[in-house]
Amino acid sequence: MPRRITLKPHLTTDELYRCYRACRQPQEKLRWRALYLISHGEYANHAARRVGRSSGWITALARRYNERGVKAVPDARGAVAPGRRPRLDSEAAQALDLALRSEPTDGGLWTAPKVARWIAERTGTSVNRRRASRVQKKLGETVADLARAYPAESVELWTQDEARLGLKPILRRQWSPRGQRPIATARPAYEWLWLYAAVHPLSGRVFWLVLPYLNAALMQRFLDEFALTHATQGKRIVMVTDGATAHRATTLRVPERITLVRLPPYTPELNPTERLWMVVREGVANRDFDTLDELEQSVCTRCQKISAAPEQVTALTNYHWLPTT
Repeated sequence: MPRRITLKPHLTTDELYRCYRACRQPQEKLRWRALYLISHGEYANHAARRVGRSSGWITALARRYNERGVKAVPDARGAVAPGRRPRLDSEAAQALDLALRSEPTDGGLWTAPKVARWIAERTGTSVNRRRASRVQKKLGETVADLARAYPAESVELWTQDEARLGLKPILRRQWSPRGQRPIATARPAYEWLWLYAAVHPLSGRVFWLVLPYLNAALMQRFLDEFALTHATQGKRIVMVTDGATAHRATTLRVPERITLVRLPPYTPELNPTERLWMVVREGVANRDFDTLDELEQSVCTRCQKISAAPEQVTALTNYHWLPTT
């Protein structure tokens, strides 16, 4: 049943409208408009549809506004998380730019090793230019350590990742008969679900789980469900994950027979599971879904078809540098 949200009287409806009309920052303007619609008596889901956001987004905005007043509306992105400090300061960056405009001291071309040496000499810190080699060494050592510690048990290497899918249509190019233009219905909505997956690259087996969010509690549920079917008696699992917050939560209790290995930051190309998402999204591309239930049914059907072709999964995910286990 549609519901209305009550706003605290920090501003009147007319004042909210004037703030909306006067604002020039796109994201902030969207928030003012949403608050004006709520104050004007719109139902939450109707207001969400009019501003192109989800009901959850509207609810969270109203809660922040009720707690903090007008301070909750301005766009504060960039003020909280400025990002990693650059390795090179402005002076060193300019010096590198000048160096790249001339030949290296040993002649030839500027390559990654030469730039890494230049930065190391300039800053006194080393630059890792071969992350795949580092991951390969770490995975190999982890597998070997488990094999030595549990000689009577087998060790398998799995990789894990998540992808968000929603009612916002995915548009892709496709082939069609000559003279016929393919038509895809696009009716954007902003509701989402998360598809968790773990793949065994050597055999092509995949473990899927559809969940409503990505957080530590649901990551815990994924690991527990995975352990019931794959981390059974007589088997140890090395699972490669990225550095998502849900994977690093202090509340996460990793099952006894699973060992997590985290990839370096900003290296999605090193996670074989990433390559499954283009195949999954192909199954829901150029289609329009009214509800998340319809989308979930289609996603599950697509996952079943992918799992039924393990040789194709292996071709996508079995990187040559992964340990063969």
